[in-house]
Amino acid sequence: MAQTPSTLTPHVSPRHFLGAELRCWRQHRGLSLTQLGHAIHASADLLCKVEKATRTPTESLLRRCDEELRTDGALTRLLAFVEHLTATEAAPPPQPILIKIIAEVVHAPAAEPEATPPGRARLYSLPRRVDR
Repeated sequence: MAQTPSTLTPHVSPRHFLGAELRCWRQHRGLSLTQLGHAIHASADLLCKVEKATRTPTESLLRRCDEELRTDGALTRLLAFVEHLTATEAAPPPQPILIKIIAEVVHAPAAEPEATPPGRARLYSLPRRVDR
């Protein structure tokens, strides 16, 4: 007896979006998880986990899905997107730095106004770079 498919949340993360797209293509082609699994030599459990975003698929798995589902490479391209965004999320957040204004310089109007516009410039003191 088939189970009721769980509700997917493609807006939660790039992996969730990829899983939702896989399910959409699979259902569009009228295949069950078991049928797709047999066709691409993968387990239905693995495909289910990819759809639910509890497992990140390999490029090889998605290529086989693309071929069987005739997606013209859509799922494989999404994997590159997922990997890029996941790497971006894993990067540490930027650290604030303290910048101290040490002087303000006021430009006097020049003889030729177009040559040097009047205005203010600031000199900054930046902290030393600390390599981690």
